[in-house]
Amino acid sequence: MEKPFKNLAAIEIPDELSSRVHARLNKARYVSSMRRLVGFSALSAASFVSLIFSIVYLGSALSASGIGSYLSLIFSEGVGVFAYLKELLYVVLESLPIAAAMATISALCVSLWSVPRLMRQAFLLTNP
Repeated sequence: MEKPFKNLAAIEIPDELSSRVHARLNKARYVSSMRRLVGFSALSAASFVSLIFSIVYLGSALSASGIGSYLSLIFSEGVGVFAYLKELLYVVLESLPIAAAMATISALCVSLWSVPRLMRQAFLLTNP
């Protein structure tokens, strides 16, 4: 079977049109890269601020939960704690502030995810 457009001559694109198309494409790439840079900058800044606040919240939640007294029991009693280790671990796990820990971990993950992308966008924007 013969291809229908096989015998057509190649279409020549005028130089003016080609240069305008390339200029528009470069402008669109620049605008897209700038939008990503601004977005990742805002995300990185917000995640670092939330990381600071979540660490402060975690510290206050840990001090309010009284987990320090249970952990000091492990170090002060020594071998005697191992007899009731299972019960002690249950008490420690029940007193952990899970919400504050999860907020801190999620803020840290978002920070670690967004910073390399921010740096990559900044590199791509400055080195075309």
